[in-house]
Amino acid sequence: MILEIDVGNSALKWRVVDTQGCALDKGRSLLASINMLGEVSLNYPFVKLARISCVASAEVRQKLAQEVFDLWGIEGRFAETKKSYAGLSIAYVDPARLGVDRWVAMLAAHREAAGPVCVFDCGSAITVDLVEEKGLHKGGYIVPGLGMQRESLLRNTGQIRVEALVSADRFGWGVSTEEAIDFGLSRMVAGFIDDIVGELLERRVMPVLFLTGGDAELLLPLLKHALLFKLRPELVLDGLRVALP
Repeated sequence: MILEIDVGNSALKWRVVDTQGCALDKGRSLLASINMLGEVSLNYPFVKLARISCVASAEVRQKLAQEVFDLWGIEGRFAETKKSYAGLSIAYVDPARLGVDRWVAMLAAHREAAGPVCVFDCGSAITVDLVEEKGLHKGGYIVPGLGMQRESLLRNTGQIRVEALVSADRFGWGVSTEEAIDFGLSRMVAGFIDDIVGELLERRVMPVLFLTGGDAELLLPLLKHALLFKLRPELVLDGLRVALP
């Protein structure tokens, strides 16, 4: 059995797969509950390989590595961004400056599409990366994600008080402060994505669009060209098999 782990800025996602890559189980927790892997080890004690993507702090990375070793007696394999690998060439002069989650997601998308791709990852931050023909990374964008924007708005606007996060299963004109914030931010982010897609539609070769991240399913209904997107909530985990075969 193989354990695959995606550690973001605020949460940890994991799944257990067999040697063929078929998922047997999966889960998610906040980083504060990183020791939840103990329960995973009880259900799956025979993990022989751990593939890990981690963009959290060095402290979190060290704690996770120790946990994997203590629970399964194996050294976790951490993905590291490479300048050129598996047909993908990164635009950054210093590849270490590009988040490994972005790199792994691009690897997965490029492997699946076998051509130009654009990856939209809607998590704590929203990242966009364009890979052109022959696997050449054009570059990308990074903007705050929905949660980060909401926290910033509340922190810097003293008169706004909200009771709870709205479950954004519908969108429109907010009839409460909570809805006005959540619907407004969602619409703003959707507009950002739509603007990029509009530009891509004018290209000679339209890339395959991938949408991933914790807010991907929430945002998809708002997008003008939603039908063009491949929804891949676990794209980073999918890419670990390419990065760490």
